[in-house]
Amino acid sequence: LTQSRDSPRWLALEATWIHQFDQVMVFESHTDVAKVQQIWKYIPQRLYTRFPSADFYLIIDDDVFINRNLLMDYLQYRSPHERALFGPGFCDWGVQHDLKAKASAALSLPMPDFIHIIIGGIMLFTSAAVKLFTDSNRVMQCIDDLETLYGNKLFLWGGLKESALYNQDWLFCWCLQVRMGGAVYVDNAFEDIDFPARKCTTLADAAQRRVGIHHVSRKRMLALWRNYLRAIERDGNRTREDDPARFARCALSSRGDPYEPHDIGEHRYLDSLKRPPRAGRCRSIVSFPEQQARYPSCVAHMSFAKAHPETSPCTGGMGHRKCGGFQLDINDHCNLQYYVYCEKLFKGGAGSLCPAPKDYPEHCCYTRALLEGAGRKRRLPPASYLLQVYPQKSVFVDTAASDARLVRSRKGVNASRKMHSAFEIVKG
Repeated sequence: LTQSRDSPRWLALEATWIHQFDQVMVFESHTDVAKVQQIWKYIPQRLYTRFPSADFYLIIDDDVFINRNLLMDYLQYRSPHERALFGPGFCDWGVQHDLKAKASAALSLPMPDFIHIIIGGIMLFTSAAVKLFTDSNRVMQCIDDLETLYGNKLFLWGGLKESALYNQDWLFCWCLQVRMGGAVYVDNAFEDIDFPARKCTTLADAAQRRVGIHHVSRKRMLALWRNYLRAIERDGNRTREDDPARFARCALSSRGDPYEPHDIGEHRYLDSLKRPPRAGRCRSIVSFPEQQARYPSCVAHMSFAKAHPETSPCTGGMGHRKCGGFQLDINDHCNLQYYVYCEKLFKGGAGSLCPAPKDYPEHCCYTRALLEGAGRKRRLPPASYLLQVYPQKSVFVDTAASDARLVRSRKGVNASRKMHSAFEIVKG
């Protein structure tokens, strides 16, 4: 589902990777898809009707980049007969124990150990899973579940779209795990720019080592495509000898809440990274009333991060791995301030909620992590990164010039290559 075949996002797909696949269904919403979430429930059924012999079905937003070669390798290791859904996400996004108990009581329904959620921009279904969604009565039963929970003010994962009682990812993940006896797999082989598993990922690494990437701007799409083609030219279309999947190892805590454990080997590596200086060598906005007046939301956001560190991927020992050597320290005001400052940059915002704290390292991906990633080059330019990583330097901002470039690229697209899988382009 895309807003229009004339939209810049669809043109970006046509100018890059989409021509590699010949079994594609495109639905045009002609409106903001956030207000028409209910149309999602019909997509698996229509896909199965159109392509009944497909082994896998990939439902994506129209701002997604797909590495065709890695996708083919990925599918070789998956069984189309398993009732499964694969996509990006995090273990601790799963439904927490207390909320799961309330949902069970409200619906008089037993719950599985895990109820995972994946980010709806990339959803890879097996044929066995898609076939289950062709049963309209079962799908409506799942919708009734979500509407009952909504009426009881039980919000499973948050992030509810405007004018909708449920999101598409809520519906499919809930239905498959709770009502259909299937499984949802959180896999870091898929990346989401708004919720990155690794914040210092370079374009080359993303284009060559990620099966799919969500929330890709038009200019990023072109850059990823160029990197992908360079890798093909250099290495050819060879098949990997290993599974490209990077499944999150989800477990349950003593309270029954989902989380991702890590072993002692990871601790040793993460602890080897140099950490930012403590607040003793830095002065935060807390010490500057005039800065507080210029950035009235800064201290409030710092306070929220301090009160709710679990909302940050940079929390705990795994914070180093996910945030390029940075670990959130709620007892260090400079650390908190820099985290809020960088988060805005990562999301591509025009301005920051906080200024960079005085005498703190001026880089949102810390120097040690960058040096390790850059190798002999020692430092990579801003445009090499998938995300916004350099303070006050905008990376991959779309412009009218990039639109014109998309039109030129679209005219030069090569002939399509065939693939025996079904796709749905979905705008989120």
